[in-house]
Amino acid sequence: MLLCYGVLKLCGSDRMKMAGILLIVIGLAIIIWGAVGFKTREKVVDVGPIQATRDKEHNVPYGPIAGAIVALGGVIILVKGRG
Repeated sequence: MLLCYGVLKLCGSDRMKMAGILLIVIGLAIIIWGAVGFKTREKVVDVGPIQATRDKEHNVPYGPIAGAIVALGGVIILVKGRG
């Protein structure tokens, strides 16, 4: 007897399939995107009423290797969930 639970009524193998597909999609997005960027504003000059600032862009690379590992984990979960 399969025990199904949750709002979506997914059984164990369906949940494994969804988790595997989600990991594959996240892994591919990491490979394609490559890095997350954000900007900060720094004060360059602050003399009395005169202020000068500049925007500095920062990139946080997480690499295609991490994306490949996540995608591979999704494939493994998909294969294990099938059997």
